Amino acid sequence: MHKNEDRRTVTFTASIWYSGETRHIHIARPGEGGFISTVSPDIASARSHPHLYRKLAAILQSAGVPAPDTNPTGRPPGRAPD
Repeated sequence: MHKNEDRRTVTFTASIWYSGETRHIHIARPGEGGFISTVSPDIASARSHPHLYRKLAAILQSAGVPAPDTNPTGRPPGRAPD
């Protein structure tokens, strides 16, 4: 982990991956103090965060790794407009 010059933000390594089985995008920070969490496209889920889900899906798609399908609006299927 690295504290940035502005002294308010940090930069750290994290991994993300998509599970087609659950439709969740997983976020993990390795090592001591690490964590694993998920973001869901299901708006009824406590783990739902549509904006973050779309951003992470775009990162996965641009890397050419498994990623959720999105419709032309960039929203997960079944997602109503913000």
